[in-house]
Amino acid sequence: MLNNLKNNILVLFLVSLLIIILQQGEINRDGILYLTQAQFITEQSWDKALSLYNWPFFSLLISGLHQLTGLSLQVAAHVTNVIFFLLASLFFLKTVSLLSENKNSTFLATLILLTSIPVMDDYLGMVLRDHGQWAGFMMGVYGYFRWVQSPSWAWALFWQGAFIFGALFRPECLIFNILLPVTHQLFLIKNNRIKMLIQSTGIFIVGFVFLLFAWVIFNIQIDSIDFGRLNEIVSRPAKFLKTVLSPLPIYTDNYYTKVLITDYATSFKYFFLTYVVVYKWLAGVGLLHLVLFWYALKQRLLTSQNAKVLAVFFLLSSIITVVNLYTTYVIANRYWVLNFWIVYIVAAIGLDHLWKSLQEFKSGIKIWIKRGLVAVLGIYFLNIIVDKPRLHFEQEAGYWIKQSRIDLNNVYFSSHRAAFYAGLLGANEVDFNEAMSVIQYQYLVITYNRFDDKQTIPNYREIQHFPSSKNPKVIIYQRIHDDLQ
Repeated sequence: MLNNLKNNILVLFLVSLLIIILQQGEINRDGILYLTQAQFITEQSWDKALSLYNWPFFSLLISGLHQLTGLSLQVAAHVTNVIFFLLASLFFLKTVSLLSENKNSTFLATLILLTSIPVMDDYLGMVLRDHGQWAGFMMGVYGYFRWVQSPSWAWALFWQGAFIFGALFRPECLIFNILLPVTHQLFLIKNNRIKMLIQSTGIFIVGFVFLLFAWVIFNIQIDSIDFGRLNEIVSRPAKFLKTVLSPLPIYTDNYYTKVLITDYATSFKYFFLTYVVVYKWLAGVGLLHLVLFWYALKQRLLTSQNAKVLAVFFLLSSIITVVNLYTTYVIANRYWVLNFWIVYIVAAIGLDHLWKSLQEFKSGIKIWIKRGLVAVLGIYFLNIIVDKPRLHFEQEAGYWIKQSRIDLNNVYFSSHRAAFYAGLLGANEVDFNEAMSVIQYQYLVITYNRFDDKQTIPNYREIQHFPSSKNPKVIIYQRIHDDLQ
């Protein structure tokens, strides 16, 4: 049985590579943004890079690995994400081993990861800065537990530095640096409060002293510093408080619906978004992991102190998710992943205990429970491996443009992703009307979203449809009287 960290990480590495290969090179929309910024950084076009996105650390890593190894930007991005995933997995396994006090539990913890749908199936193949946040988060969780068990400056600085590392990718990870010292004082300690407070805020104290020193010596004006997305630490909660009191931004031409929205939109928001939050959590965490999570809590497999720490992380990660949802209206499971990692820790401990309790039975109902558990774990794993998306319609359109050897200077793309597949990265923004009437591109590649109506474009004819002419999601138009090149 694989019972050590090295073998488990190797298994996770091989499975992650398999999942990415099965994605057939499909890339998410956010991934195009990061790759475009990485391209600008590679070209030393810093103004373009920062105007595109003012938190460039993920793109910097992609660009650096691309230049160091010669890998394509997309491959470099996947390699970066796999490294972050393995780093998060390593500290996840170490945390499970630490809390269960059983070195063999890491094998079953690996099974939990291999069957965790959002992390392995939905997001491992994507180019997301979130992977860096998740790595920093899991490092911070492990370091925090070690600090709680044996307080020292080394572990205090480790967990604080880990969350700061996560904040390089998503700034809200810094919330743990801000709130953990508070929750630690409220729920976890009774003695040496001043010492623990100083240790838990050590990096902030050093940072404040450094800023004060720089202000005195170099006369730096604080208001002249561009804090980038760190401003969201203040602005996003403020926006959250504003949006919870405002109606949903819904517009309609229907008179009766408009009246309903005017009268009830604010209360409707609470019911609807609460439903979304609960549904996304339940659907994302998975029924098996939820049952194991409940089983571990019911069996009281965690010490009181460890349970309090996990409850704090569960609560803080939930607050971050809800604030993100109410301020951005982005309904995505990835906002819940920090929370899922905590659930997986508890579920892994539950699985370890349940498996041991079933080992001694050779017949009866418990042997069927054991077999059923193996079957469900196998089905979850097969779903992650087999359930890969088909070739994307924009990918097909981009490949068609590339195979037709059409000059990309003569093609207008309404989607950056279709342009990427055709071989164009970092394309300049051009207004559609200008592209059609002024520049008069020879070809238009138009992506239609779910609620878009298909257009008839003057002076252009439809020449290709993806996936079909009856249900087109992407249409390639050619200017009339111009031949295909």
